[in-house]
Amino acid sequence: MWRLLWSLSTRGTTTTIRGQWKRLSTAWHRFPTQITTTTLFIQGNISTKTPRISHSLSFFRRHFSSKNQSRTSSRGMTMVLDWIQSSPICKAALLTAGYQLVFFLPTAIFRMDKLTDFAGASNFAVLALWSYLGYSAFSVRQRWITSLVILWSARLSLFLAYRIWFVFGEDRRLDNFRENIWKLMGFWTFQGLWAFCVSLPAVLCNMNKQVIPLTRLDYVGCTIFVVGFLCETIADFQKQMFRQRNPNRWCDWGLWKYSRHPNYFGELLVWYGIYCVAWNGLTPFHRLVALSSPLLITWLLMRVSGIPLLEQSADSKYGSLLEYQMYKKRTSILIPLPPQLVLRWNNWKMNNSDSS
Repeated sequence: MWRLLWSLSTRGTTTTIRGQWKRLSTAWHRFPTQITTTTLFIQGNISTKTPRISHSLSFFRRHFSSKNQSRTSSRGMTMVLDWIQSSPICKAALLTAGYQLVFFLPTAIFRMDKLTDFAGASNFAVLALWSYLGYSAFSVRQRWITSLVILWSARLSLFLAYRIWFVFGEDRRLDNFRENIWKLMGFWTFQGLWAFCVSLPAVLCNMNKQVIPLTRLDYVGCTIFVVGFLCETIADFQKQMFRQRNPNRWCDWGLWKYSRHPNYFGELLVWYGIYCVAWNGLTPFHRLVALSSPLLITWLLMRVSGIPLLEQSADSKYGSLLEYQMYKKRTSILIPLPPQLVLRWNNWKMNNSDSS
């Protein structure tokens, strides 16, 4: 067709109009066929090159998507690190983990348990002092609660260290953990969680920048703490002195005449008193979070590692003795009470159960 147009433009005078019209009609009928052939040719070439094009597109798609994913993950990690750096609670948790790790490593390497109780009890003083010096407004309440926690922690950690180093030599609770590193690690992890959670009232109170005047609740909390601290200290001292004189008998002297576990009763009073002191220095949400401290220590002493283990150990040693059975019958398990009152109560319960 293009040759025809060219000839029309150059030789229009040499050919007849009839011949030119004939050529034009012939070329016009062939034009659709040429277009179809050209289209099929182009489609064939594109179809043969499509796999390469699709492969290149998929490569770039994967490359850029992986870049986006890595950027998203890095941004998420940065946000997490920024949140940890800006959150005092996260810093307190990291401090607890690091402090426990310092004592765990020699314990795991040398298979000893002379540092376990000291590490757990002294962790409370570390958290209280760190939060007071780093975040507090140095108010009277914050000085009080920090001093109370340090006093309790120092007394308990030194007493436990003395008992394990100079009296017992080993902790019988860890007999099933020494040779298994995973069990030992789990025990220390739980100990760190215990120290962190129970310290929350003091830590959260010290992180409050508002200076709130003392109220009657603060004095009530201090009174509860003092009663509990004295009860726990006297009970530990009496039991230690009694065991040195009577190593093969249960302690029923002093406070132990009125309660089978007066030291645990004193420890519960200590942390309920600390929670009362911290109350006015906490936000409503922090009050709810800090409530886990006395509730956790109550659950542990009443249901897990405190009273149940000691009762089971004492029953296995003295359960067959009639005198010990009478001691259990007339002595309260936790709250110090007059023996005659407890005996009457147990007899009344027994008579009601027999009648029913």
